Amino acid sequence: MIYNYLFYRIYRLANRCKVDGPEMTAIIAITLIENINLASIARIMDSLFNYKLSNSYLYVVAIILFALNCFIFYYKKKYKRIDEALRNESNKKRTVTSILVVSLAIFSLVFFIYVVELFKIK
Repeated sequence: MIYNYLFYRIYRLANRCKVDGPEMTAIIAITLIENINLASIARIMDSLFNYKLSNSYLYVVAIILFALNCFIFYYKKKYKRIDEALRNESNKKRTVTSILVVSLAIFSLVFFIYVVELFKIK
């Protein structure tokens, strides 16, 4: 359900900004957040366990995540069902979910920057 909220909040923001293809914008944003977290994990594994994941492996995983996200939200137009189900949420719930989505994105980015700085390659 959290995944749907993440999609929905980004989708609605893109819709309000009059972006062409707000559903694709949301899918790309979710995939970007996932890849930032994946890169953080890869950097930690490299530094702590001397286990380096090749860039080509990370690219393949990123493409697979993107394809999975496309499938999850485009299959049987699930993005429309999510929009319909969450469109009438209360203002309080909308505010809370918006804060959580923004917090997740900011935390992911800050954590990635922290991990990169903490585990600089020497």
